[in-house]
Amino acid sequence: MHSSQMIQLSDATTNLNQAHTEKLIALGQSDPATSGKWDVWSNKSPISPIHAVLLPPNGNGKSRILFFNGSGNNPTRTPNGGIVVDYGNQNFSVLIASPQDANGVPLDLFCGGQSLLPDGSVLVAGGTDKYNNTVGNFYFYGLKDSFIFNRNTLAWKVVQPMFGGRWYPTQVTLGDGRVLAVSGYTESGGLNYLPEIYSPADDSWTVFEGTSPFPLYASLFLMENGAVFYAGAHFDFNQNVSPRILNLYKSTSWETPLFGNFGGLEQPDFGNQATSVLLPPAQDQRVMILGGGTRNTNTTATNRVNIVDLKANDLTYKPAPYLNNPRMHLSAVLLPDRTVFVCNGSKANEQTGQANTNIPAEIYDPLTNTWKQVATANVKTRVYHSLALLLPDGSVFTAGGNPQRLNECLDQGNTLEQCAGGDSPLSEELRVEVYSPPYLFQSQRPVINSASQTVTYGGTITIQTDQASKIQWVHLIKPMAITHSLDTEQRLVDLPINSRTDTALNVTVTGNPNLAPPGWYMLFITDTNRIPSVAQWVQLTQKTNTSLQATFYVDANFAGASQSFLPGVYRAARGDLDIVGNNTIRSLRVPVGLTVQICDNSDGSGLCSNFGPGDYPYVGDALNDITSYINVQLQSQV
Repeated sequence: MHSSQMIQLSDATTNLNQAHTEKLIALGQSDPATSGKWDVWSNKSPISPIHAVLLPPNGNGKSRILFFNGSGNNPTRTPNGGIVVDYGNQNFSVLIASPQDANGVPLDLFCGGQSLLPDGSVLVAGGTDKYNNTVGNFYFYGLKDSFIFNRNTLAWKVVQPMFGGRWYPTQVTLGDGRVLAVSGYTESGGLNYLPEIYSPADDSWTVFEGTSPFPLYASLFLMENGAVFYAGAHFDFNQNVSPRILNLYKSTSWETPLFGNFGGLEQPDFGNQATSVLLPPAQDQRVMILGGGTRNTNTTATNRVNIVDLKANDLTYKPAPYLNNPRMHLSAVLLPDRTVFVCNGSKANEQTGQANTNIPAEIYDPLTNTWKQVATANVKTRVYHSLALLLPDGSVFTAGGNPQRLNECLDQGNTLEQCAGGDSPLSEELRVEVYSPPYLFQSQRPVINSASQTVTYGGTITIQTDQASKIQWVHLIKPMAITHSLDTEQRLVDLPINSRTDTALNVTVTGNPNLAPPGWYMLFITDTNRIPSVAQWVQLTQKTNTSLQATFYVDANFAGASQSFLPGVYRAARGDLDIVGNNTIRSLRVPVGLTVQICDNSDGSGLCSNFGPGDYPYVGDALNDITSYINVQLQSQV
């Protein structure tokens, strides 16, 4: 389907699609082995969960979910610090105390950024400094403050503030464990053009020179070379910034837009409350953008799906099979069978009538490049401020949503208590629902009997399982940290199987921290029927110095122009070899702790050579002056 077909469907086609959808709604819940199954919890959340983070296990070995919302888009509400959700027992904690300023005044976490640090704590940058109730261009002002949540003490700590305020910023965990913050409204209400990077090692922020005006909650992904890709999904307006690659070095930054008109992205003005995912596995470096709408409150959402291959010579979005139903305010979750689950949202902005939200969830299979409609959620009000995230058992947890805005609810003559109080507020969805995918009903699941809980870059893992002969995939999935259809954390990283016995698998962990930033992951094994195990939590640690760099020279004997590369994958076709250039490398130095592979083709194929630690005054006749691909990996240091 082309862009001209995207939204304006004929009445006949619309009626056929609606009939097919209604049939799926009627049949889907009765056949969980085909369409999965939805279950609503009996308990409701005490708060509207605008932000959610799946927490790694605490000191007692228990993983929970952190909900937080601060003032929750309600200027009359005293900000809270959130709650934790015991998803195994379906219950909620009491309210956690909000972080406070030096005068003991609660600081508002509403609409900050969020990401997981390597130790499993949560970094939140920014939030709401104040609401602006007057008519003007800006309605919120961003906090400069930053906070860390400790999953063991269930307490917030105020850490070093940023240089500028941020409301609706994006955070991305980098390959060295630091965190990038981009965009957001400042403390004075304007858009923040200055990226900053937080270092947990010394509790400091580094500010960079100004970038393009990246939109609010811009969808960003860490790439294999350490750069960051802006996918084109966002909140509100796109600020006329096309999909592009952002590089940051020392205090400078530079950008490389994708090729073509707006990077080839179809309907670029429909990025508002779209969503994006790094398709599995992360090694493939393919990003999908799906759904979305415009800022117009009466807009009809789009079912547009585009995919860009960030390894390709032509960096541009290309059409992919579209969603069966248009959606905005949607969520996309990577499943351990290497598919993408899509739920939540409305066909028309925040409208929650049956015609707009009574739509089945969908699953995309990258192997077949097809969409399948599955069961429909019971809760139909998950639009603005809704969320979904993967649980370690392979199910999907969904929560949140504003059936209507607070001001709209009050304008209808309702009281503040009716709109935002009690356990059934008119403007906040407090019910929780869990989706169990079809693979949970199809056959016996493989079981991880044991595996190391700590893994290192470039190392191996031995996994004990009685189903070793039937396992086709082993992978790590990073826990999600989601808000406003945005999640920059989740990624599925393939662990190639080296060998197997009847009861054990031996797999290799990537040596590229840009593919798998340090931190906690869910380890899954998936059998030949694509049935996944329950995950085991593992922590990917930095045993090796991630600041090590391999240096390449354009002349033999370490002469001429040179360029040094941190661990990562670098391709001439993408412009990564900007100093040494394409086909000009003749010598290199590899420090202890790194390994290097070079190839003559930018996709890593063709003639290749591997180099361990050492000095190489000549790369050899086979690859002299024809290198177009460099893969620098961390070497396991056990």
